[in-house]
Amino acid sequence: MLLYLTRGNQEPLIPIQYLNEPDIILGAYKQLDHMGNEPIRIAKVVCNVPNLYQYLSNINMNNGQTIQQLSVLEYFVDRMDENEAKVFAGALDSESINGLADIITVAKNLHLYELIPDVTNDTELGQYLAEHDLLNIAYTQETSQYWDLTAIGTAYYSDHGGAYTEDGYVLRKGELGARKDKVFCIQLQNENKQTAFINLPANNAELQKVCGKLCIEDFSEAALVGFSSPIPHLEELIPTDCFSMTAANELAQSIRAMLQTNGDLLKYKAILEYECPKTFPEAAEYRNELDAYAIVETSNEEYGRKALEEIGADQELLDTIDGYMDFEAFGKHQKAEDGIRTTRFGEIGQVSYDSQQMQNYQME
Repeated sequence: MLLYLTRGNQEPLIPIQYLNEPDIILGAYKQLDHMGNEPIRIAKVVCNVPNLYQYLSNINMNNGQTIQQLSVLEYFVDRMDENEAKVFAGALDSESINGLADIITVAKNLHLYELIPDVTNDTELGQYLAEHDLLNIAYTQETSQYWDLTAIGTAYYSDHGGAYTEDGYVLRKGELGARKDKVFCIQLQNENKQTAFINLPANNAELQKVCGKLCIEDFSEAALVGFSSPIPHLEELIPTDCFSMTAANELAQSIRAMLQTNGDLLKYKAILEYECPKTFPEAAEYRNELDAYAIVETSNEEYGRKALEEIGADQELLDTIDGYMDFEAFGKHQKAEDGIRTTRFGEIGQVSYDSQQMQNYQME
């Protein structure tokens, strides 16, 4: 790190390097003593951190501790490789810097920051987040035209901070992907076409923050313009007609709980495909009716045999007619009679509490 000092706006500029060498400092200040009484200032900085000068240009060089602090900073800067220098430049821009002590703190903690290459604006950030599955939205080549990548990037930048540089986006490590456990990603828009994103389930503070961004008192004042889920098939199974944020947040909480219970989410998806709800509240209500349905894991042949047993056929009769009756076809017919249908998530039907047959085939 090479500094050039002067007094006021005078020439020449006095170069100074190796700030831990007292003789070098003394020699530079002797030259400055012949340049009058104007305050000493840093006129130029030569190093591999492109924006460092803007943070050093107003440093008080008449403070006795300044040279000592600059020596510490020089130690860190001179040991930075090219990528670390890029990260340092962005980290400085991303933090509130109020003096040399803050600059040194960032330099000492460079390991806390990361650089996302070639992300230099909101649009590129939105595209990066979407393509790397960091927002829990269903972003594919087919759906890309429906997402406002600039709005996504703007909202994320507002929430997570960081700084754009000519080399990429610098932010604290851990910010990217920190919210990947969400069930729904919701995009809302107010009457002034301002957009905000929120992942559900969300707490009250997160909900109120979005209301504040949109300048609304209640979510009923905003329109739903984007709805997706990282959980396969949910987005296509849940309609958005009559959508409400309260219902969506409650459903997201329930689905998160289902993820911890073996079979519940699979059954919920099967119910949605079985019933084909037309509105969001209708789809949400089915989460409370899991016990009213059964996943049937029995083959058509076995189901046919059990159906005959239910109406009184004993094993001797079943053995007698075996070879003369198509149990497979009969079982398939009987399943249809019992309202059992095939979905992508398994065969399912409503539990008839007066039918022992259906209750026997509920998923254990």
